[in-house]
Amino acid sequence: PADTFPAVQAVEPLRIGNVELHLQPTPSEPTVLPQELRLPIAIELNDLTLQKLLIQEGAGSNEIGPLKLHGSSDRQQHSLTIDSLGTPYGHANAQLTLSGLRPFALSGGIALNGSYGQEHYQIDARVSGSLQKLNIALVANGDRLNGDAQIDLAPFDAVPLQRAKINLAHINPKTFNASAPQADITLRADLRPLSASASAS
Repeated sequence: PADTFPAVQAVEPLRIGNVELHLQPTPSEPTVLPQELRLPIAIELNDLTLQKLLIQEGAGSNEIGPLKLHGSSDRQQHSLTIDSLGTPYGHANAQLTLSGLRPFALSGGIALNGSYGQEHYQIDARVSGSLQKLNIALVANGDRLNGDAQIDLAPFDAVPLQRAKINLAHINPKTFNASAPQADITLRADLRPLSASASAS
């Protein structure tokens, strides 16, 4: 019974070494928005560190870490703070809050700081809306890279991308993928899915 647990279950500092995660192919069935995302008990995660996470999918793999985070939940309202995360593209941090009730209101921000050679860049993203209708406002700054983007998503719809307005200059693909060619790209686009009537014509 829930009343046998303390009011808040505290998780003391937790240290994890190396973890391997094997991703399976995405199922063909459409993903359905959950009914609720509530926890059976309130929880306080004071300090978690993970040295390395190896994500394997098919023949490819990605490695991230070290990771340091903390978070909490009163069963219905969840919050997570990523204090630091090492990625192949730079160091990231994030703060997110999520409601456990439909449509699962979500808010927060993510920041990424990185460099390629002597060229530094910073990407900040603000997240708002809900898991049903998600909005991402992105701003990029750096020694060369600059611009912004507004992305509207419906993650559980048949066509998740609702709209993407992109205005970015001085994109160098090699910054984010060592095997990609070096280039200086300007991207301006306003993308929307075709309507059912347009698709049928």
